[in-house]
Amino acid sequence: LTGGKLNEYNFYRNQMNILDKYLTSPIADGWRLKYDYDLVDSVWVDKDFCYLINLVPRSEQDLAFVGKMWITKEDYAIKKIDVQMNPKANINFIKNLKIKQEMERTQEGAWVPKSVDFQVEISEFSELIPNIYVRAKTIHQNYLINQPKEKEFYNTLPQPPENEVKDEKYWSEYRKSDSTLTSQVNVYKIIDSLKTI
Repeated sequence: LTGGKLNEYNFYRNQMNILDKYLTSPIADGWRLKYDYDLVDSVWVDKDFCYLINLVPRSEQDLAFVGKMWITKEDYAIKKIDVQMNPKANINFIKNLKIKQEMERTQEGAWVPKSVDFQVEISEFSELIPNIYVRAKTIHQNYLINQPKEKEFYNTLPQPPENEVKDEKYWSEYRKSDSTLTSQVNVYKIIDSLKTI
């Protein structure tokens, strides 16, 4: 669940491998076999005029998504998508799975992920093991387009500076785009106080 591919979801592929199960993308080639769409509204999202579309699976047991997506009028690209796994779909131990993704257009015209928020709730291992709730949010910025690197660049992992410690001011500035950070920090404080009690 915490591997490097946790946030690599490409809705432009026909199927997405999530936790070793293949879920059909809402914009797959054969979407009509799996989904019903409802055009809800036309709205501006940032500087893009978009169509807001609700999507539901045709069959309750399909490994598909429920949610909504914003499609740009200009080039029919996904601007935003907010979906969760079909609640009736049967995936062992998975109680809930949600994906929120925002895209942005590069100067070259291609659309790339701006942020990906992945949440999954795992349950029913046994009576003794509680539910596990995993959330991973990735924010992408400063893309370099059409600037290829040498092969060696991709074969070496970047190493963080040794003994680098940052203060709370740095992290609050660095994570300023995450609106849930404050509530998470408060939860950590509550957990710490419960441990001491």
